[in-house]
Amino acid sequence: RSASALSSRAPPAKRRVRQLSDSEDDHSAMTASRRGGRDSNNLKEIASIINSVISHGEAEPFALPVSLKDVPDYLEVVREPMDFGTIRSRLKNMHYSDTETVLKDVALVFKNCDAYNHQSTNTYKRGVKVERYFCKMLKTQLKGHFSRYSTVLI
Repeated sequence: RSASALSSRAPPAKRRVRQLSDSEDDHSAMTASRRGGRDSNNLKEIASIINSVISHGEAEPFALPVSLKDVPDYLEVVREPMDFGTIRSRLKNMHYSDTETVLKDVALVFKNCDAYNHQSTNTYKRGVKVERYFCKMLKTQLKGHFSRYSTVLI
């Protein structure tokens, strides 16, 4: 990724991820889901969603780790880099034991985008579009299980 895609930044505006569900009391349901094995099926669904996100036209800046050669000050702003390629690799290598941990990494991709890029930049705007797409795919593919995971993204 080129440095110009990320370099035009002023102090970033904080973007709040909208609440995607009215359900806030799903902790016990999430715990039961982990014990019941539904999470392995959900991890397969999440892997499919991540592949779709990586293929999305706006996701290029988030598909691979940020090049520190191209963006040397990135780690001065972002303490814990994350990208969809890393998430896909971790899913493939069974690094994740539950859906919540995957979604925390997905949320980190967008948090890092917000932290490094000013809201007027193209990269920030692309991040907003990809985040909306991800949430739409999550809601569509996980259907009945979506509400218990949506709070992770907030």
